[in-house]
Amino acid sequence: VLAWGVSKVYSEPAALGSIVASLGSLVWLIHYMKTRRQEELKRVEQKREEYRQAELRRISEEVNERERQKELSKQLKRELWEAEKLEEERKKKEIEANEILLRERMQTKYNHLEQKKRAAREQKKKEEEELKRKQEEEELKRRLPAL
Repeated sequence: VLAWGVSKVYSEPAALGSIVASLGSLVWLIHYMKTRRQEELKRVEQKREEYRQAELRRISEEVNERERQKELSKQLKRELWEAEKLEEERKKKEIEANEILLRERMQTKYNHLEQKKRAAREQKKKEEEELKRKQEEEELKRRLPAL
C-alpha cells in the first residue's frame, strides 16, 4: 500500500497536495481533540477542586458550629451552677436573717413575760408586805389594848 502511494505521488503531483492536506487536517483534528480533551479534563478537575473546597468549608463550618454549641453548653451549665449557688446563698442568708428576727422576737416576748412576772412578783411581795404589816398592826392593836 505504501509503495502504491509513493508511485501515485510521483505519477500525479496533485495527489501529493491532497495527501498533505489530508495529513494536515488529520494533525489539526488530533491536536483539536487533544486540546479539547485537556480543557475538559481541566474543567472536570476545577469542578472537583471547587466541590472539594465546598466540602471542606462545609465540614469546617460543621466543626465550628459543634465547637460553638459545646462552648455554649458549657457556658449554660456554668451559668446554671452559678445561679444555683447564688440561690443557695440567698436562701442561707434569708434563713439566717429569719433566725435572727425569730430570736429577737422570742427575746422580746421573754423580756415582756419576765417584766410581767417581775411586776406580778413585786405586786405580790407588796401585797404580802402589806398583809404582814396589817397583821402586825392588828397584833399590836390586840396587844396594846391590853396594856
